[in-house]
Amino acid sequence: MKKLIMIYLIFFSTVCFGFEKDITDNRLSINNCVSCHSDTIISNFCDKNVKCVNCHSGKIKKLGFLGVDYINSFILEKKDPHNSKYLCLVCHEDRGSENSINLKFDGNDVALCEQCHNEATVGIEAHSVNFTYKPSDEVKIPDNFPLKDGKVTCMTCHVFDCLEGNHSEKYLRGEYIRREKFCYNCHNATHFKKYNPHKQVDENGNLIVESCVICHKKQPDISKDRGIETVVLKGDINELCNGCHQIKGVHPTGINHLRVPNEDIKKRIKRFLRKEKIYVPFGENFKILCVTCHLPHQYEMLKNQATGKYAKRTRFSSGYELCIMCHLKD
Repeated sequence: MKKLIMIYLIFFSTVCFGFEKDITDNRLSINNCVSCHSDTIISNFCDKNVKCVNCHSGKIKKLGFLGVDYINSFILEKKDPHNSKYLCLVCHEDRGSENSINLKFDGNDVALCEQCHNEATVGIEAHSVNFTYKPSDEVKIPDNFPLKDGKVTCMTCHVFDCLEGNHSEKYLRGEYIRREKFCYNCHNATHFKKYNPHKQVDENGNLIVESCVICHKKQPDISKDRGIETVVLKGDINELCNGCHQIKGVHPTGINHLRVPNEDIKKRIKRFLRKEKIYVPFGENFKILCVTCHLPHQYEMLKNQATGKYAKRTRFSSGYELCIMCHLKD
């Protein structure tokens, strides 16, 4: 009996050693994987034209035997299929050919994109899709912005590494400088005017409801809602602001202010607000938000939300007064 156990252990260790050596030497391929794993249990994400070792190590069972490099890239660094060389089958039925990209959902790229992207992740600046394009003086879609059955889809504006065509920021087709200039690829610049959601009161002093629902899921009740905690926004407040303003780098003064301040600064903020007797919104645990310093509403619209009317919509006079809400005077 002991001899049989010894033979079994020697055999088992030899197999395991060989398996590990294959992985170490990058010689693991689909051919020796399928000797144990059938096509029916291999993930649809796996590409049979790519070595299994690109993703798998065979060492960490609870993570699907994924390799350290894969985990670092796609979990810790949060990379996605758009810039991957071997996650093709997330979006494609197979690798396709020169004339065929074989997208899932029978080539319906809108249905495919919506598997990951939704209202919360796309942003308020996203274009509508699935409508039939009708040329006009205001809108003319160029030939290099493809339609599907005459309709605008996600891939009308977006293109990816695996497809023909150059892309820039956010995988947009062609040159991208500012959002307005990208829009001018299709929209006539003389007719296309950026809508300003910060204009919320008309000439007669009436509320412009359409402005409210650019950022809010529903129109707030000015008579009842008393702050950021009582209204329903379409997403993270800082991301909403960045959807239009797209501040580059750290802002302001080259330091990242969008964070939770230390305890000393929190105490100074509380003292300052008690003195000024105005409402200033913060995130959880006094996290600084874009709207902590900047007023998103018209000055005349909400009382006790700013000390005056300032050019950059700051709640206090830009510069010294704005800084001393959090920082010491010297």
